[in-house]
Amino acid sequence: MPKPFYLHVGLQRCASTLIENVFFKPGHDVFDALRANGIQPLFELFLLLRDHAEDQYWTADAVDRLRAAEFHPLLANSDAAGFFLSDESLSLTCREHGPGIDVEARAHHLARLLDGFEARIILIVRDQASFIRSLYALHLQNLGAKDRDAFVADIPEDALDWRRLAMLYADVFGHDRVVVLPYNAGCYGADAPFEDFMPAMQTSVGIPFPVPVPRTQLYNPSLMGEYFDVQRAANQALPIDIATELSQLLRAAREKAKPEAVIRVFRDKYGTDVGDALREIYAAASFDRDGGFTEDAQRANLARFGAANRALFRDFMPDFDPAPFLAG
Repeated sequence: MPKPFYLHVGLQRCASTLIENVFFKPGHDVFDALRANGIQPLFELFLLLRDHAEDQYWTADAVDRLRAAEFHPLLANSDAAGFFLSDESLSLTCREHGPGIDVEARAHHLARLLDGFEARIILIVRDQASFIRSLYALHLQNLGAKDRDAFVADIPEDALDWRRLAMLYADVFGHDRVVVLPYNAGCYGADAPFEDFMPAMQTSVGIPFPVPVPRTQLYNPSLMGEYFDVQRAANQALPIDIATELSQLLRAAREKAKPEAVIRVFRDKYGTDVGDALREIYAAASFDRDGGFTEDAQRANLARFGAANRALFRDFMPDFDPAPFLAG
């Protein structure tokens, strides 16, 4: 009987870093629960795939070599009851500097790699409005300097159609082999089968008694909306190393991110010119909690995907509340 192979394919900005840290880290309760249920986390393979996320690596020859080197030994592994792998780039539908991967082609390559296993594809999605806002935060953290409207305009609309994405995998592996889970806490109401995405994720990978993992256990905190203007201006006006240090500080702790504290730290370290530049940046910033993504803009973003999101919940997540994915 084929062994299960649980493959978490993303999305990005949906706690992928948290998942990687708790499922792959020896000594963590989730890692231990995986092993206790006979599921082997494939950390080295995760690192390999992460290093080769680009499209050009995924040729038929490369896939055959990868299958021979990494997957054939797993088929012969008599110790494990199944396997777990995570790679958020497998659902990367758009990149900052160009289109995303060819997900359909990637899914066919994965089917070749997983031939002989009982593949289980796991996709975690979040509403498009908060996804775009989080993606913009990542753009700024990575020292990007686009304004909000230009950033949003550059994202192809079909790159945010999660039902289309899920169907690309369902068409290759079969609908019953694709598990789609909502990231949004609001989808986990009283009638939902789980209390949050992490117990849902654990159950989906063969852990019958999920381990508590709070959402606050962050490994890759996002830039908060109130600092979007500050970071964008810093990315434009300050040297890369200083803008990078500012990004790390703004994401680390609210108290340390207060204007007077930041200006003092950078003035003392880099001189009065940097301190004065930061003072001007802070003076011009709006500090909107929503980062400029107003409620009207958020509703407009969701409205574009209303029909697709309803179909997504109908076809893949019927037990969850779709309200956070709908404009109202």
